[in-house]
Parts: sequence; structure tokens; C-alpha cells
Amino acid sequence: MTNIPSSLLLLSGWLIALAGVFMIVLYTFLLTVASGRAGLSPRMRAVVSLLSGGGLAAWFALALVAARAIHLAPIAIRRPLALTLVFAPFLLAIACLSASRSFRLVNAATPSSWLIRAQLYRVVGFVFLPFLYFGALPAAFALPAAIGDMITGIASPFVASAIDGHKRGAFGWAVVWNLFGIVDLIAAPTAAILLRANLVNIEPLALVGFFVGPPLGILTHLLSLRNLTATRSATGSATGSELCATPS
Repeated sequence: MTNIPSSLLLLSGWLIALAGVFMIVLYTFLLTVASGRAGLSPRMRAVVSLLSGGGLAAWFALALVAARAIHLAPIAIRRPLALTLVFAPFLLAIACLSASRSFRLVNAATPSSWLIRAQLYRVVGFVFLPFLYFGALPAAFALPAAIGDMITGIASPFVASAIDGHKRGAFGWAVVWNLFGIVDLIAAPTAAILLRANLVNIEPLALVGFFVGPPLGILTHLLSLRNLTATRSATGSATGSELCATPS
């Protein structure tokens, strides 16, 4: 930490925090609009907006506190505590999606390209590179993490445009892109653990691990994959119905 300029810590902290706030606002907006498209009642639309926006804001607040205070915990419990803070909100979000019919309807009603374009924020992954330059992160972690995130973010508008334009093979490319993004977000923290990269002791980067990076990124990819599958099934069913209705 002593070799890292305070200006880098400040700027990267603001950048990552703004990315988190942006995703909370974007998610709340997308789910609110999609709940209308799903035909939910005004009351249920309000519930979806409140739970999604409020839940994400609470998760983000918890991540901010953890990023600032995790280094105060005894060394023996830092890793288990960090893993709990990462996975507990993530698994709760997955459980809500699985248990709630309304959330499943909202996910299916969301235009597929919206969830893909949402990953544009992943270009913020370049933030690892200055820390690599100052020797705070090992190259074997920082380079793959930064490059993988940037590829995912830069590719997102192109994949989304292919989906919107119903380009040939767009569904397959979207699935591959999502899987690439998930693998990147799993490989990066795995490498950090194996290489003992000191992420939790660098406050801005701890926020990546607790909210902006793997937890929110993987959740968005899973929502996108479920949405793509639901959209394709609905399209196939509609096409089949049209064919059956066509007089011979």
C-alpha cells in the first residue's frame, strides 16, 4: 500500500463507486420498465422496483462498509468473512429470482439486449492496470482480469446489436459471450486467491470483489442467459403456433 499514490486510490475509488451507483440506477430502471412489459399490476411493479433498487442499494452499502473495514478483522477470519460477504447477497438474489414468479416474468419480459448492454460497465476493469504498474498486484492476476473485463465490456454493444438485429447466430454468440464473461469473473478471484493478491487490503479493489465485479457481473450474466433461453422458447412457441394455424 505504501507504494500506491494516494491519488490513484482516490480516483479508482470514485470510479468504482460510480460504476456501482450506475448499475443500481440502471438495474432499477430496467426492472421497472420490464415489469410494465410483463403486465404486472401497478402494485407489483412498485414492489419489484422497491425490492430491486432497495436490495441493490443495501448490498452496495454493505460492500462499501466491508471494503473499508475488512482489514480490521483478524487475519484468520478475513477470507471466510470476505467469501460470506460476496456470496450471501448473490445467492439471496438468485433465490429471489427462483422463488418469485413476478421476478421470473420480469426477467423474461426484459429485452435481451438490455441485459447484455448493461455489462458495458466492465470496461472499468482497466483499473487493475495502474495497480500492476505500481507493484501492488501480480501480473498473472491483473492482466487477465483487466483484459477479460475489458473484452466483455467492449463486446457487449456488438453482441446486443446482433440480438436486436436478429442476426444469424446471434443467440449462440450471446451465449458464448455470457459464458466467457462468467469464466473471466470466476478465474480472476481464483487467481487472486492462488497468487495471494492483496485485494481486500486495497479499499477500491475490495469494492470490486464485494459488489461491482464477480457478484454483480455473474448475476447479470445468469439473468441474461435465463432471459435468452426464455425469449428463444417463447419465439419458438409463437412460430410453432403460427405454423399450426396456417391452413394447408
